[in-house]
Amino acid sequence: MIDEPLTILVVEDDEIDRMAVRRALNKAEVDFVMVETETCQGALEQLTRTRFDCVFLDYRLPDGNGLDLIRTIRDRQIKIPLIALTGQGDEQIAVELMKAGASDYLSKNKVSPDTLCRSLLSAVRVYSAEQEAQEANQRLLESEERYRLVVEGSHDGIWDWDLQRQTIYGNDRLLAIVGFSPEAVVITPKLILKLLHPDDRPHLLHLVQEHLKGRAEFALEFRIRHQSGEYHYCTVRGKAQRDRTGTPFRLSGVVSDITERKRTEERSRFLASATTLLSATLDYQTTLKNLAHLIVPHLADWCTINLAEPNKSPHLIAVAHVHPEQETLVWQLQGDNRTPQTTQVFQTGQSVACFEVSPPLLSKLSVSPQQQDLLTQLKFSSYICVPLRTRERILGSILCVWGESSRHYNQEELEFIEDLAYRAALAIENARLYKEAQEAARMKAQFLAMMSHELRTPMNAIIGFSQVLLRQRSGTLTRRQIQMIESIHNNGKNLLTLINDILDLSKIEAHHLILKPEILNLEQLAATTLDSLRPLADEKQLPLCLESQLKDGKILNDRDRLRQILINLLSNALKFTETGQITITLQEIPPHHIQILVQDSGIGIAPDQQAYIFDEFRQVDQTTTRKYSGTGLGLTITKSLVDLMGGTITVESQLGQGSVFCVTLPRHLASPS
Repeated sequence: MIDEPLTILVVEDDEIDRMAVRRALNKAEVDFVMVETETCQGALEQLTRTRFDCVFLDYRLPDGNGLDLIRTIRDRQIKIPLIALTGQGDEQIAVELMKAGASDYLSKNKVSPDTLCRSLLSAVRVYSAEQEAQEANQRLLESEERYRLVVEGSHDGIWDWDLQRQTIYGNDRLLAIVGFSPEAVVITPKLILKLLHPDDRPHLLHLVQEHLKGRAEFALEFRIRHQSGEYHYCTVRGKAQRDRTGTPFRLSGVVSDITERKRTEERSRFLASATTLLSATLDYQTTLKNLAHLIVPHLADWCTINLAEPNKSPHLIAVAHVHPEQETLVWQLQGDNRTPQTTQVFQTGQSVACFEVSPPLLSKLSVSPQQQDLLTQLKFSSYICVPLRTRERILGSILCVWGESSRHYNQEELEFIEDLAYRAALAIENARLYKEAQEAARMKAQFLAMMSHELRTPMNAIIGFSQVLLRQRSGTLTRRQIQMIESIHNNGKNLLTLINDILDLSKIEAHHLILKPEILNLEQLAATTLDSLRPLADEKQLPLCLESQLKDGKILNDRDRLRQILINLLSNALKFTETGQITITLQEIPPHHIQILVQDSGIGIAPDQQAYIFDEFRQVDQTTTRKYSGTGLGLTITKSLVDLMGGTITVESQLGQGSVFCVTLPRHLASPS
């Protein structure tokens, strides 16, 4: 039975045919309301505006045909019974119309009240049955989808927004994310918008509109205010449900609280910034002041940093407040009314914390009415005080306080701030040790310079007097006496060389050695250096060779220090080479460098020793019975000079086959600052 009047659309350009349909329906006693149109375009406009129970349409129309109109209606997902009327009895046309989506087909010459009524009622009943089945399937799908959301989102907030009633269903987890109990509040769109962070509100509204129009997926990250006043980071995913016309009637989805993940990411970034800040300078007082302003507002509304005085009492060196004008109140706390938390940390070396300070507890914590008044003004609601400590002693403390933001600390944040304090303590200790090392190095350099000066004066006298005696060989000196004077002279020169090496090393370590660049010819410098050492090579019958591949031998460098490098490397080669030869090779390293290779055929260096040969006082043979003499400073000074010149030095060596020392230098030495 059909209780309500049927709304019928007749698409026919012939007035007589339209009247025929109306008369047939009236004779069949069908309760109906008929709307008429003459074109395909008019039919589509009517179907867009009005809901019809059935459509009668002619095959031939002024702006198209019934077959194309049926296809267009079905392409637009308009679900409605369609009955085609035509004056032609071609069965092939009937087949095409049915394939395109027509519910029935009638020839106009066979239209009668009975046939028209049967076709109409049959199409309407079939369509109603299909709709009921589809709605049942849709309800089943919705039920299954909700069940899936419950299973998959057990730790997430599940929501269902009825767009027509403007009500929102939310599970207990959704309410917990914003800090509400189920009986305390009814969730509405207005409430959600009120709780959203102001910066995120327009993005969410825009995404809702775009999704409902089918233009975008509904997925977004946003911030929502918890009942505590703190904003939680969340992600939302959802999908609109639409009716048969494509109109959305509800929006459902899942909300995930990602606050902890966000905090972990922020803490990692914060620790990276703090580590960079703590290592940026060795002035730890400046570092800690910068650290206080990094802590606020990320970890506190205000904080103080104290360092231990020599008598182990706290000394305030840094204060930061989210409102700088209130920093004076924090400084006042450190007068006669010093915060007891800082004193306790200094005494015990342990962290103290209170995650929620109630008014009675605040009164108990205060040592005086004046301090309680200051703490009240600073909204002392949650605090953590941790020690700056090393294994040996307490260096200071960091006090972090939440006030105006209404946030409260927890155990995880206590551990995080303790980690930060440990890093700060290491930075303070490293700065202190570095200053002590610098002072020790300065004292050492000063001592060595003084001692070298004091030793050089008598040593020059010894060398000078021995030279005078040796020039008088034709006198009364015996051969034994001459040998003794020669030994005095040679040992004096060796000792003077050692003193000069120690003095050079002390200058380098104290950064007092300054290079004096000048234009020089490297080929000539290498040749004259070889000539000066040739007598020593002749004693061992070792050829000294110079091979130059330079197109231009002119360079800008310190002549004396470059000669010192060559002498050190050649002397080393002469010391450890018994047979073969020693060669200096000069090469171009385009575009702006030159290379000096000193190659010998000596005893070579073991692979495990090559990493240490540039260390101070280091020799391959460290035993007291070693065959080759020396202090082990030559290569150390050589490397230091090469580094000072902006170059590099490397070695390649094999035992029993010799060594190659490679010095790479810029062609033009930078002028001293």
